[in-house]
Amino acid sequence: MKKIILAAAILLLSTAAFAANNANQKAEAGVERYAIYIGSNYGGKDREKLLYAGSDAQNFQKTMAEIGGVPEKNSWLLIDPTKETVEEAIESVSATIEKKNNLAKRSEFLFYYSGHSTEDELLLGDDKYDYSSLKKAITEVPSDIHVVILDSCYSGNFIRTKGGQKKKPFLMDDSSVVKGHAYLSSSSEKESSQESDEIESSYFTNAMITGL
Repeated sequence: MKKIILAAAILLLSTAAFAANNANQKAEAGVERYAIYIGSNYGGKDREKLLYAGSDAQNFQKTMAEIGGVPEKNSWLLIDPTKETVEEAIESVSATIEKKNNLAKRSEFLFYYSGHSTEDELLLGDDKYDYSSLKKAITEVPSDIHVVILDSCYSGNFIRTKGGQKKKPFLMDDSSVVKGHAYLSSSSEKESSQESDEIESSYFTNAMITGL
């Protein structure tokens, strides 16, 4: 229960930075937000198939469309995708941002994943996407802000991969230009993540959506 409450609290802080309230959005015209939502129930023949990763991705997309300032036209929803499909979506986001960059004052990119993972990689069906390659691909998206949310076992290892640099939190940053990366994982590098038949969702994503 403490982890659920903590996850909700952390997301509320992250969302305050990533998705401003309606009044702020009106005053901050020119900010474009983009997102990729991935739900991968199947993690390979040696893994038990999940039940709610796909619906978690759909529900999170709906929530971000309603209150997170991410319009449907800037959203990519991928259910049980291959690694190639994920890479194509990241490339598509990059191309869209580059096309609109002259029009937007700031661009923000959210990458959400719910599914299986190991200490080293996301499990996309029979495909594997290692954390270092994924982080590199996300970093190369030409947005000012990158927010990565991983709801999977051992996802804390993504944060520990090479390339991170500690900065002031968004809510404490007194600079006029906000740039950088924010990573939020459902588990540490050694923890499992769980879903529940009672709530028909993972505990982590349910806590995020409930908190929002």
